[in-house]
Amino acid sequence: LGNGNVGIGTTSPTTKLSVTDGASMYVNSNYLVQIKRNATNGNDDTSKASILLANNSNGMQIAYGGTTDRLRFLDGGAVERFTMLNGGNVGIGVTAPSSKFRVKSTNSTEEQITVESSSNTNTIIAIGESHNGNLSGAIELNNTNGATGVHLNGHGPSFFNNGNVGIGTTAPAGKLHVKDTSTQLILETPNTTNDIDFTLNL
Repeated sequence: LGNGNVGIGTTSPTTKLSVTDGASMYVNSNYLVQIKRNATNGNDDTSKASILLANNSNGMQIAYGGTTDRLRFLDGGAVERFTMLNGGNVGIGVTAPSSKFRVKSTNSTEEQITVESSSNTNTIIAIGESHNGNLSGAIELNNTNGATGVHLNGHGPSFFNNGNVGIGTTAPAGKLHVKDTSTQLILETPNTTNDIDFTLNL
């Protein structure tokens, strides 16, 4: 205790509370509390400086450091669920996000990102892997009752339901309304010897 600062593991606390296992503390007047482990990044367990928040039911950790330079949130089973790299990339379910926001699930039949309706608990936007087992990307847009209006599948059936679709127009007057000053519809096959089959029901 000196100059109003408290040190645990150090006789030279540089903040109001400085906790360490032997490391030299960082000096910065903008820090109020500092927890520093005497280690460098290299191991997810022995290199991290962590805080355990717990009650009699369970506990979760907030940690910095490990095999890489990152902030980590670990659940009650010590599984890392949320990651932020030094530099800003954020991952949920992935510890080395390669983009600004990356999500990964171990369950291919569940949505990875959902938006809930403000009027009930139904999902109105869902992004994840398709439910037909081909592990492709899928996006669903639903109404407040949970009925799917738009389903886009990266490798499988896609559809628009309960509304008109416009290409080149924001006011489609029919189920499919294509508007442009050039050729509006082209049907093409990669093999010129094959015909393209389609049906018009009038």
